[in-house]
Amino acid sequence: MAIPSLSHVQFTSLARWTMRLSVLVVLWGAFTRLSGSGDGCGESWPLCKGVLVPTFAGAETLIEFLHRATSGAVFILSALVAFFARKLFPRRHLARSAATLAFVLMVTEALLGAVLVLYGWVDQSTANARVISLSAHLADNGAQGF
Repeated sequence: MAIPSLSHVQFTSLARWTMRLSVLVVLWGAFTRLSGSGDGCGESWPLCKGVLVPTFAGAETLIEFLHRATSGAVFILSALVAFFARKLFPRRHLARSAATLAFVLMVTEALLGAVLVLYGWVDQSTANARVISLSAHLADNGAQGF
């Protein structure tokens, strides 16, 4: 199976759409936290309530599920951007370096989100470790989204 190729114009479009969706994920994540919906999927990650697509018994589940789904989409898009940047640009090219950094930040973001969920450090948790994890999660969100 041949791996598809992108032109520079197509790559730029993919990278821009990935960045736009990243910004929406950051904003939706803020809404998720402010609305108290961070516990909407329970302590299963990356699944929601233990399944890929949950039944929506309440707004909290829908809000958190949409955050996880859009975060997953950005993860995949970031991987594609990094992959195609490696194919299109030479070593040490700024586009290649930026795409790689964005993907590394996305992986870090996913791991931090997983830690928050799996340890139950969401919503109204008062655990001391939540402060550090949530701060890193928010800082990484900002760096990855912008």
